[in-house]
Amino acid sequence: MTTGNRGKYVLITNLDYVFIQDVRLYCHALLISENRSLLSDGVARSLRGFLTDASAEVFDMRIPSIEHTLVSGKSRDVFVGSSGEPRPLFTGATLKIADVIDIQLICGSSKIRQDLDVHKFPDNTDITEVWDELPKRVARHWSAPNMPMTQWLPSALMKIKLGVG
Repeated sequence: MTTGNRGKYVLITNLDYVFIQDVRLYCHALLISENRSLLSDGVARSLRGFLTDASAEVFDMRIPSIEHTLVSGKSRDVFVGSSGEPRPLFTGATLKIADVIDIQLICGSSKIRQDLDVHKFPDNTDITEVWDELPKRVARHWSAPNMPMTQWLPSALMKIKLGVG
C-alpha cells in the first residue's frame, strides 16, 4: 500500500549549515526531490532543508531541475586540534542545480565528519522511506552529546502546561 508520494529523491546529510545567497541556514539534511504535484497535473521539483528529523523543516524552495553537481571544497582557514595536526576549519561542497542555483554546504571537519553523505534513492521511492531514513543518516554523523528531535504532543496538553487553555 502506498502511503506517500512516490518520486525521485536525493538525501544529503553530514551538514552543519548551508548558505543560500547571503542567508545562513542551520540544516543537517537536504532533500532534492521530484514527484507529482499535489494540487495540479505535472511534477514538482524542490530543495528542502531539515534539522535532525523530517518534522523539523527549515526551508522549502522550488528548483528548475533535480539535475545537480557537487563541487568539493574546504576553507583556507586552518585549525590545529589536540592532535597537533593542522586541518581545514570547514569542509563541504557547492551544490549547483541546473547551473542556476549555487548553495554552499558546510560540514564540520573532524576525523569522523569529513565528507558529505549523499544517498540517491531508487526512482519511484515512496516518500515515507525517505522520512524513515533521514534521522538515521543524520544520527550517523552526529557528534554532539545531545541530539535534538522534534516531539509532537497533543495541543490540549501543551495549552494546559503553558497555562493558556
